[in-house]
Amino acid sequence: MATVRGWFGNLNGGRRSHALSAVQRRRRRVALVAVLIGALAGLIELPLPLEDAYRTARAELRARNAPDDIVVIAIDDATMDELGWQPPTRSHDAVLLTRLFEKGTSRVLFDRAYASPAQPDEDRAFVEALRRFKGRVWLGAMPKTDNGLNQHDGLMPTPALRSEALLASMMGQAAPFGLAVRFPTSSKIDGQDIPSISAVLASYSGEEIWYRPDWAFEVKTIPTLSYADVIFDRVPASALSGKKVVVAPTHLNSPDLHRLPMGDQMPGVYFHVLGAHTLKDGAPLELSWYPALLFALAIIIAQTRKAHPSRRLTWTAVAILSLAPLALDRLGVYFEIFPAMIAMGIAARGLKRVALGKYEDATSLLKLEATAGDGTAPQSDVYALRLLTLPNRKQGDAAHGAAQFMEKVARLVAQADPSLSIDTEFAVEGDTLVWCAPALSRSEIGEHGEGLLAIVRHTLGKDRQGTKLGAVLGVDVNHEMDLRRRISHAMLACEQCSYLRNDLCISDEAHVSEIERHQKLLADLESAIEDEKIELGYQPKIDLPSGRIVGAEALLRWHHPELGPIAAQEAVKLAEDHDLIDELTLYVVDRAMSDLGDILGSHPEFRVSINFCSRTLTRGDITEDVALILSKHDVPARNIIIEITESVLLDFESTRRTIADLVALGAQVSIDDFGTGYSNLEYIRQLPSAELKIDRRFVSSVGSSEDGDELVRGTIELAHSMSKSVVAEGVEKKETADRLRALGCDMAQGYYFSQAIPAKALAKLLKDARMAA
Repeated sequence: MATVRGWFGNLNGGRRSHALSAVQRRRRRVALVAVLIGALAGLIELPLPLEDAYRTARAELRARNAPDDIVVIAIDDATMDELGWQPPTRSHDAVLLTRLFEKGTSRVLFDRAYASPAQPDEDRAFVEALRRFKGRVWLGAMPKTDNGLNQHDGLMPTPALRSEALLASMMGQAAPFGLAVRFPTSSKIDGQDIPSISAVLASYSGEEIWYRPDWAFEVKTIPTLSYADVIFDRVPASALSGKKVVVAPTHLNSPDLHRLPMGDQMPGVYFHVLGAHTLKDGAPLELSWYPALLFALAIIIAQTRKAHPSRRLTWTAVAILSLAPLALDRLGVYFEIFPAMIAMGIAARGLKRVALGKYEDATSLLKLEATAGDGTAPQSDVYALRLLTLPNRKQGDAAHGAAQFMEKVARLVAQADPSLSIDTEFAVEGDTLVWCAPALSRSEIGEHGEGLLAIVRHTLGKDRQGTKLGAVLGVDVNHEMDLRRRISHAMLACEQCSYLRNDLCISDEAHVSEIERHQKLLADLESAIEDEKIELGYQPKIDLPSGRIVGAEALLRWHHPELGPIAAQEAVKLAEDHDLIDELTLYVVDRAMSDLGDILGSHPEFRVSINFCSRTLTRGDITEDVALILSKHDVPARNIIIEITESVLLDFESTRRTIADLVALGAQVSIDDFGTGYSNLEYIRQLPSAELKIDRRFVSSVGSSEDGDELVRGTIELAHSMSKSVVAEGVEKKETADRLRALGCDMAQGYYFSQAIPAKALAKLLKDARMAA
């Protein structure tokens, strides 16, 4: 077996093929757009509500009791009742501080700014208490804010209070739909860095960050005491000893009520406490959406390398992104996943559309139109491998089965070259596989072509029904031509293999010229028939005993305006290959009847022979068409002879009825080129033919060899025994004509008598012969 090496490989000295790069460029555009949309969604926080809702849901899975080291002193409804629904005075606050520190509280924070002065005696009482416990009490403050949507002038305790107390920022931000809250660990107020309430409660001393409280702490487990119970000394010291305390309004009329995510309304002070417990566990590490999007980018890049995006890979990535936060939340590490989800979703949909448009039936094979770009591949040959027989499949899955089988062939071909890049892709159209490979010399192409075909035939063997699977190979080597035309030429080379019964055909410059000529002829043939641009020549048939002209064979004469004279055989083959043979045949019948009308009128026994191919004879209605033409020109059917080749006998059952109908119409049948085809004496006996035409190859040997004479003599005697006349074709010498006459041959035609001539010349020839007689 010939070796197969260097078959594939990338175009242009290692670069990917034109087809691949076009598809890859589209995939990369899809990937880029998907990632950019994901990044944009993250930048504008488009999926933030979803992110917050999912974070809250995860927190529910980690729900736990809040530590008891921070106590809320609630100015609740009970306190308001006892105080006559008047807010506590600063004298009350002074009493509160005394009671708290007497019972061992470590620090006290007021979630209130005290920005306005009160009655002088009230302020004095509170200032005195603050001075007594200086360094252990914090009053609330707010920085100025202006974010375009909300404006706040800021809040600060009065100077008298501020001089005796520390400050704690009450700053916080609510997310859309109230699904999340963010706190800073400190705020810039009047040029000073003021720690937040949660930072003070947590004794946080780290870097300044914004963070979200951990909703896993159950709010209802945060220790809470009524303001009234404390000031009226109804709380035991054990409830406050060593605790940090935050004082805030919680009654129903308080403006500081907010909704818990997925829950009821809750006083703002509890958010600060949740934040404090969060900070005590360590400052949360907020990674935003970047890590997840980078992960999504890696998945998308992996998907762009696949012919079809993997649903398993996509859903695996979704599962990882969904489950990873569950583990990392416990470590205080948070990241946003939905921008990445958006990117992967867009990429999966876009890549699927690319695959459906570019690949054949859920395989890794490109559709041929996906490869037909306008670029060139100057350092590559284009290969087309055509399977002559595809495995039989059930009708329901025939197309899918064929595509799957061709993918198997592509894998087999790829394995023939271990150095083949994993990025090399194959294209398919029906039974033909197309790909590009590094350019080889003509001899190397032949060697490798034999090797590849041997591998394919040996490996594939036969299908399940035992049908042998054949293959042919076409290779285009026109390196400067655009890829679209090269693919077409490689596939046409495959077809040429089928016609010529070759295994391998190479499409070079000469082949391309022939293809272009062929395409030009095909494009003009139909119009030439319609516009009656095809002429007929008539070669006389001579009765050998008498020397009279008794008929003629109609032969095509097509002079193409650009390509010049076209051989009759070429025109007929072109018509047969492209389903124009019926039109051409009927045109010849019509034109012959028109040309020879006068001759047939004056020579009623004159017969014109017209060639019919087996494909035309399988048409059941061809007899009707012939009858209409004869009727149109008022010509009896007895004046036409239908010439058929022996190849018709291969399809005898399909043509028998048509031939019988033509004979019944009155036409005669002649078996042309007798001795060169598929003769079967029984078929010939059954066929209602009136004459046999001996092929010129046998006629040429008459008179020059005894074997040739005996062969022709035997044919003549066989024909006469079946009451058939004998016509000898290709008679070019007088000696040949004389010997045929002596052997008993009935008629002859050939250059010795006359070449094919126009109808007018034939009429003159008949007239001259008659006058001479």
